[in-house]
Amino acid sequence: MRTLEFRAMGSHMLAVLDRDDEAADAQLAAVPAWFEEWEQQMSRFRPDSDLMRLNAAGHAEQVPDALLKVVRVALQAARESAGLVRPTVLDALAAAGYDRSFDQLPADGASVAALPAPDWRGVAP
Repeated sequence: MRTLEFRAMGSHMLAVLDRDDEAADAQLAAVPAWFEEWEQQMSRFRPDSDLMRLNAAGHAEQVPDALLKVVRVALQAARESAGLVRPTVLDALAAAGYDRSFDQLPADGASVAALPAPDWRGVAP
């Protein structure tokens, strides 16, 4: 068995392959780069991420396929939950104090009031 531990997306990650060969080592070595690529596209904590560029643009922008798929899934979740789950919560999260990654938030677990999020139905993938 081969394992690889690393940090990504504000979390401790563990990748495991139930194989013991050089190919497994090569495959595991590639995993952090996948997360880095996804984070570069979808992080709301990196001002230069594709997601943050899209949020700042306020109009249609070309985005990588992975980000487009995530937006489509988020909009589908909003439709299927009648808006209970919605992809338009950025400003509400920041106003509630969740404006940095989990590992930088206060450890006291203080709760924050829920704030309304903008209507998701105006988002077009």
